[in-house]
Amino acid sequence: MWVRFWGTRGSIPTPGPHTLRYGGNTTCVEVRTQAGELFILDMGSGARELGASLIASSPSQQRGHILVSHLHWDHIQGLPFFAPLYAPDGFWNIYAPRPPQGTVGEAFATQMSAPFFPVTLDQLTGRVQFHDLKEGKFRIGDVTVSTRSLNHPGPTLGYRIEADGVALVYACDHEPYGKDVSASCRELDPQDCAHGDFLAGADLVIHDAQYNIGEFILKRGWGHSVGEYVVELCRLGGVKHVVLTHHDPMRTDLIIDESLEQLRRTFADRIGMPMVTAAAEGAVIDLGVADGDGCSAH
Repeated sequence: MWVRFWGTRGSIPTPGPHTLRYGGNTTCVEVRTQAGELFILDMGSGARELGASLIASSPSQQRGHILVSHLHWDHIQGLPFFAPLYAPDGFWNIYAPRPPQGTVGEAFATQMSAPFFPVTLDQLTGRVQFHDLKEGKFRIGDVTVSTRSLNHPGPTLGYRIEADGVALVYACDHEPYGKDVSASCRELDPQDCAHGDFLAGADLVIHDAQYNIGEFILKRGWGHSVGEYVVELCRLGGVKHVVLTHHDPMRTDLIIDESLEQLRRTFADRIGMPMVTAAAEGAVIDLGVADGDGCSAH
């Protein structure tokens, strides 16, 4: 299984000279199994470039599985611009948590309708099948997908994908349940422990860490995590590699560098630490690499 990041930003795209290294597109992650099965995690603005890449590499036979964490704009705004949906031979399964009213298909039909968008869902030339999800587990070929509700306004799911003898968890967006979000996590809420169990043992965890601790105190209830909480849960759960993502629009490349270094210093004396990196557009992680960190930037 390998992973490529096409969008790493939260809330709104942030193009410009200060976000070149980590990227300004909103969240979108490509996942491929050894058998060639394609999964796409969220459809932020990064989905446009992913779609262009897929069309360039294989103009026909466009198909795959799109796992949407939730229906907030920054996680779906790239879908109408995803070129493979317009490929005549395309077939896409789109999975997302069922909204409070209506269905997933109806929600996307609203997104692609007047006055929001000029092309309607029924004008797509590719075939699309929608799936309303809740917490549970299902299989797609040889791949097992588990879902867990995340602490975020509106129905939101994390995904655990297990294939090729490895496990990947995508948890974006999620807010800690308990009060303690420091590196010690001394007062873990039982639901935080359950969230940690969902991450535990994964080879790779891609997790929201939009705020620092000071910001989180002011924005509790907005549905986002801090790096200290994420890293400590992953350490306790024996995760091998954690990638912090959903970077705040105000985070420049320099600020992300500094935050990452501060986290590494904070956890420098801890036993059983995972590798800790920040999501960057173009970065590729090969979970089939036996030695080394398995990560390269393209």
